[in-house]
Amino acid sequence: MKKISFIFVVLICFTMISGSFATKSQTNNNIIMNGDAYKNLTIVLPSNPTTGYCWVAEYDHSQVNLIKKMFIPFNPQLIGSKGIEIFKFSGKKGAMIHMKYLKNWDLYSVTEERTYYIN
Repeated sequence: MKKISFIFVVLICFTMISGSFATKSQTNNNIIMNGDAYKNLTIVLPSNPTTGYCWVAEYDHSQVNLIKKMFIPFNPQLIGSKGIEIFKFSGKKGAMIHMKYLKNWDLYSVTEERTYYIN
């Protein structure tokens, strides 16, 4: 069990070192909605919501749908553990998603911004 936990921690650390990444879902990349082909996009970002900061997605709701958002802590037994936030979107090719890392009660506290496009 310790070996599996160690491998998981190493994998997560590698993800954090490489920064953030965005990938297309490997299954069912094309979804037809209202005659338009939609693509899936997953964005994984380092986060620590116990500090009051979280990632907020800004996008055109007529072109992009947020399917799922979740936080996975690196060490669930440790209160205040850092982790990753995962956002799963579906949207039109070329649609933009702008991510901001901020305190959710203070919209002017942005410390980092990233922009992604659906391919």
